[in-house]
Amino acid sequence: MVLSRNTVEKSLALKTLSLLMVAAIFASPVSSQPGFISLDCGGTENYTDDAGIQWMPDDAYINSGEKVNLSGAAVGVEPSRQLTSLRRFPERRKSCYQLMPMQIGTKYLLRGTFFYGNYDNLNSPPQFDLLLDADVWYSFSFSDPNELVVQKEIILMAKFDPTNVCLARNNLSIGTPIISSLELRPLNHTMYWPVNRDYSLLRLVYSDYGAQGPSDLRYPDDQFDRLWYPPSLDFPTITTSMEVSMGVAYDQPPSRVMQGAITSDPNSPSVIAIPLQKSSRYGNLYISMYFAELKADVDATTLREFDFFLDDKKLNSDPIQPKYLQSSNVSVLIPYGISSSMSFRLQATNRSTLPPIANAFEWYRQSTQNQQGTFTTNVSPASKRAFWSDLDGMISQYLDENILIRGDFNAIRSSKDKSGGISRLVRS
Repeated sequence: MVLSRNTVEKSLALKTLSLLMVAAIFASPVSSQPGFISLDCGGTENYTDDAGIQWMPDDAYINSGEKVNLSGAAVGVEPSRQLTSLRRFPERRKSCYQLMPMQIGTKYLLRGTFFYGNYDNLNSPPQFDLLLDADVWYSFSFSDPNELVVQKEIILMAKFDPTNVCLARNNLSIGTPIISSLELRPLNHTMYWPVNRDYSLLRLVYSDYGAQGPSDLRYPDDQFDRLWYPPSLDFPTITTSMEVSMGVAYDQPPSRVMQGAITSDPNSPSVIAIPLQKSSRYGNLYISMYFAELKADVDATTLREFDFFLDDKKLNSDPIQPKYLQSSNVSVLIPYGISSSMSFRLQATNRSTLPPIANAFEWYRQSTQNQQGTFTTNVSPASKRAFWSDLDGMISQYLDENILIRGDFNAIRSSKDKSGGISRLVRS
């Protein structure tokens, strides 16, 4: 059979296209997690971990540094694969990863993991700066030469494509900067309302207060791959195996996190007192609190209702009444050092017949992204008002000219808001 020239040309074109498609598939992994970037720094091959997260070597994102394989003795027993290698930067003053593609205006969770493990047998952990574009994200140091894992996270709104994550020496730096892994996760635009082009959030703690086990929770249980850790708090817990809906929780906690909660100690049944993370650094503290009723027998004859306080100041205007198997969310933005002895508590109202509960908390420090590395305490009150009065059209109000609260308490009580987003700031 004689084939025409057009038929031959079409056949060759299809074969060429097929080869190019196969090459592209093997050149970069196909991700089932849209927008996820998971870099095994110093790694050599693509793989999928037990959580289903697809990892790749970091070579395509940086053009400097040296790969190092760590010995099993240094890593310890059954480590995550990302800790078996690292990339070190012995030569340049600053070395940068270029993360792309980035959707400008999208909020992201960015996580860096660092493991020194005395890989160089010097027993001298490095000290260096971690930069996000031109801003200092974190001045890094290890407290212990053999400290297993140090993780730093920031929630940001992308201003550039690509976004640069840099390891840099400063005048006080010691040793050679290193990194074990770098992860980027896109978030929904309604989440973490203090974040915009100028303000980011640095993670202090994720606490899964009703955690059903000693291990942390992450993807795929949390679609955004946040890490939730069981807290070291000695409170009674209540749990359920039922699915907990998103309800009116704008920071979107996963159902498994909401399936457990702490309640008050029987010796003090009306109060849950929670210690706050304190820091001498500048910046504001962002606390996001999650509530869901887990007991099916709460009815017209019983009432779970409580307020929350910072020191002696009540922060909510209407009491919180968690809805059965529906998540709700209240968040507050406060300055550090608001009092000499900062304390936070949930307290049952006088008419409540049940103690308060708390399913989960997140704590962050707010900082600015202005290419100069300053923090919110260095920004004028007028600039703060201009920013806080334009949070996606929300009504912004001050408490003592400093404290901001987000939470639609009427929606929490009546559960009429099914949109998944809350847009009312309230005055105490």
